[in-house]
Amino acid sequence: MGCQLTDFPLGILTLFVPELTQALTYGDNKYESGQSRLLGIFAGFNILAFLLIFFFVPDTAGATLQKDERSLNYMSLEELNYIFGVPTLQHIQYQLREVVPWCIGMMNWTIRSHLLRQSVQRPNDPSVLYTWVDIKSLQRSEKEKALAGKNGETVEQTEEENSRRSMQIETI
Repeated sequence: MGCQLTDFPLGILTLFVPELTQALTYGDNKYESGQSRLLGIFAGFNILAFLLIFFFVPDTAGATLQKDERSLNYMSLEELNYIFGVPTLQHIQYQLREVVPWCIGMMNWTIRSHLLRQSVQRPNDPSVLYTWVDIKSLQRSEKEKALAGKNGETVEQTEEENSRRSMQIETI
């Protein structure tokens, strides 16, 4: 169904491209100027689409996918409510104040460090608008708590033991 919805307008577009090319042509060279103008129109639509998506569509890259091992693209309704519950104005302000300056800093860093071979510090990542829960770490901690309960240990004893182990690993 999705392919039909996108392929139908593309089929209609192929019927109108010759007429659009002729309508955008003037002067002696009939095809080059009309085709380049048509390309400019499509490029403008692509830039407009990029800006609309950048400012109005929230990022779901850090969402907890794969809760169910059988499903690769599982996302709960609560997570979707959380993502799309952020007001649009707040999302736009975050993109303008945090992400755009970070992108400019990253471009500057990339040019200076990779192309010019200068020693510059990488810019800090932008502050986080959404916080995600790592499902695997939650499941692991729940299993540890359940095992600790079965062995007669308290949760505090298990946490103290885990912190001691991590301190031993850090000192090694």
